Amino acid sequence: MSSIEKRVHSFARKASSVKHDRKVVRTVTRSDVVALNKTIEPKIRQNERERTASMHAAARCIVGGK
Repeated sequence: MSSIEKRVHSFARKASSVKHDRKVVRTVTRSDVVALNKTIEPKIRQNERERTASMHAAARCIVGGK
């Protein structure tokens, strides 16, 4: 362990109190990632379209003061 690691380790805190098991439950293959990306991509594109439409609609609104 390097000196910087020792210094950081001295004030580091655990992110979780959950006790982890070393047993691997499932590995995610590259083909799994590709399949998930294909599933998610249309939803991301739809969100982009909705966000753009919302910004254009908001740009046409006039907010009055007093």
